[in-house]
Amino acid sequence: MTNLPSSERPFRVLVVEDDNDSRDILIRRMARAGYAAIAAAVVDAARIALSQEPDLVLLDVMLPGTSGLDFLREIRTHHALTDLPVVMVTALNDSERLAEALGAGANDYVTKPIDVRVLEARVRTQVALKEVMALKRDEAVKKRLLEHTVSAREEERLHLSRELHDDTAQRLTSLLIGLDALRRKTTQKDHLTRIQELVRQAEATMSEVRRLAQGLRPALLEELGFKVAMEQLAEESVKNGGPKVGVHVTPICETLPWSYKVALFRVVQEAINNARKHAKAESVSILVQYDADTLRAVIEDDGVGFDFRSVTDTSLESGGLGLVGMRERLQAIGGRLEVETSPGRGTALSIEIPWAQGVAK
Repeated sequence: MTNLPSSERPFRVLVVEDDNDSRDILIRRMARAGYAAIAAAVVDAARIALSQEPDLVLLDVMLPGTSGLDFLREIRTHHALTDLPVVMVTALNDSERLAEALGAGANDYVTKPIDVRVLEARVRTQVALKEVMALKRDEAVKKRLLEHTVSAREEERLHLSRELHDDTAQRLTSLLIGLDALRRKTTQKDHLTRIQELVRQAEATMSEVRRLAQGLRPALLEELGFKVAMEQLAEESVKNGGPKVGVHVTPICETLPWSYKVALFRVVQEAINNARKHAKAESVSILVQYDADTLRAVIEDDGVGFDFRSVTDTSLESGGLGLVGMRERLQAIGGRLEVETSPGRGTALSIEIPWAQGVAK
């Protein structure tokens, strides 16, 4: 497990050295460099000191009892090189043990007599490497969490779509059948008028339920492909009183991994909704093309635009623009989103997704 120092405590260095003078030098230099030193003269004490979760170990090769090399091997059974760096301290002419130490998992070494500048430089290097590796691991964890979140959202959409189709739509169908039967049995004019009004309301609700179900689950994407699904979004935009949408999609999009298709579909869907609800746009253009192992998409509208610099991610999300959600979807597949907009000049979304053609994800 990674021991990364928090902002509340200094970087901890465990100094394992049986020679008093050498140990004092190492402790002073670590303290001067801003590190908290934990001292041990023998391996038994060093084992106990590991419970304090040091971030780096300075370890003498030659120790009484259990050697530094043996302790190094113990450390490596529980800690990877990047989790707990170990810098060996060895005699200048001890090349055989030095080679053995590096082979056993030492990250680096310093030689006696100790050059304090070399010591500090090598410790700083290991500290920097550990922090970089920790950041990379954090990014990997973040990406996996995003992938899980986006996947969970899509599964929930699918569940809701099925509920609307299988339950709500069926109930509305039963209601319409019942109203029709009641209409045939009713002779009073005012009752017939009321029943007909209820039928119109139920039919309108049925249409809205079907529209919502289709939006939640991109069935066309599964059945007819990416380009047709994009064209369907364009048709629905005009049908619902939204902007006219032009779609230009490269045929290679049909070979995209499913996760890429869904991510792009959702981003385009949200962008068209934004253009209708917020930008008051009259037209939207969608261009998707493939170039040099990168999928590129540009979504532009001629709407009112906005001052992007004065709007935070939080207000964007709470205001309904959904740019945070778009970014998360794209980040989950390694993509990125750039926004260009200003008041009165429309909005352009630029998307880049690395993709080696034919490599599924």
